Amino acid sequence: MNVESRPMSGAEADRFNQKIPENFSDFLRFQEGKPVCDGPISIPALPSGARLVVIGDFICTGILEVPEEASLVVTGRLEAEGIIADGNIIVLGDIETGDVFGESYCNRVFCCGGNAHVRCLIENGHDFEFEGSLDALFVASLMNVVRVSGQVRSSHVFLTRLSRDKCREVLVPELFDGEGKLESDLVTHRIWKKQPLLK
Repeated sequence: MNVESRPMSGAEADRFNQKIPENFSDFLRFQEGKPVCDGPISIPALPSGARLVVIGDFICTGILEVPEEASLVVTGRLEAEGIIADGNIIVLGDIETGDVFGESYCNRVFCCGGNAHVRCLIENGHDFEFEGSLDALFVASLMNVVRVSGQVRSSHVFLTRLSRDKCREVLVPELFDGEGKLESDLVTHRIWKKQPLLK
């Protein structure tokens, strides 16, 4: 990834710190001198291990994968064809994407300070928080709770733990192993292939 960075100014840090939602303040703080990149930025993927802070919009022209050791902070809007979140993703603006899958053994966050439009969101041991509204065809929490402060508009919404049986009713059978358990590798494989998760 060839993106030029520069140190964040003190005035910028103060301005963006004032925009951080209260729920995000435990894990987000802008600091003077830390490297940032000026948006809008459009790239095909985020390299493994990258720790990127974007001042402005971030557009991923393919599937955005943020590995466990990586993090992405966006002060503007985030767009991607789909998102696989093992690491931290914090967006102060809106999110527009396809399918979203988050899995991190409960030690990483996916936060949206604006409104989010997604096709299908599956939480499997990841912390999802939405300050604005959430529009989706399907929202399912398998281990934690998906927290939404605004309105939820969805055909199927399960913000607390979804049962295995209900999961199989809604999602395609290719996502489950022989014992009927949802397999993370099968979910991410279909997202990369841009194949539907819903029946």
